[in-house]
Amino acid sequence: MSESVIILLVLIIGVIFYFRMKKRKENKILKGVSVRKNREDEVWKTIKEFLKKEGIYGKEIYDSYFIKRNHENYVNPIQSHYLKNKKKYEIKIRRWQKENERKELLASGKPLEPDYLKNIYVLCFSLRDAKTNEIYQPRCIECEVVEKRIDKKTTDRKIVINGEKDYDKEMEWIAPIKAAEEYKLAQIYKKQQKKKKK
Repeated sequence: MSESVIILLVLIIGVIFYFRMKKRKENKILKGVSVRKNREDEVWKTIKEFLKKEGIYGKEIYDSYFIKRNHENYVNPIQSHYLKNKKKYEIKIRRWQKENERKELLASGKPLEPDYLKNIYVLCFSLRDAKTNEIYQPRCIECEVVEKRIDKKTTDRKIVINGEKDYDKEMEWIAPIKAAEEYKLAQIYKKQQKKKKK
């Protein structure tokens, strides 16, 4: 009698634990979706703001993709030894120039601006004519995400458009990353479809 009660208790605890873990996992997925949706809304608003500044009306956003630009001192590990060394040399020159500028500012008594890493994104998008459904040449803009801390819990997030960039030149480094992401998403989708069939 006592063994069956113990087994029953273990089963009940196991079921409760399983459902709690399942709910926690679902909440995490929903959080991820909401963050993605917020980012997509930001992208849409930024493109609309850019189009308004350019005086472009009657066009709708057909497709968009955004990616964070690597820091100017980022050395790509996949590149050749020659390109890595070239990049390292560029970094040394840039650091030397910044150090000279810093010394000049200190000597003149001007305040030093804090050197912080910028959150720069490249936003690629295509437009479509609302009446004719004609798809226009894709374009891309560079944006900087500026976050200012208001207090301990809240931060103000602002997107500053730096300007339009050459689409073909930017796609040289964006295209391989985008293709890899699309492949990864396709693989995840295939796995989900297999699970549904089972």
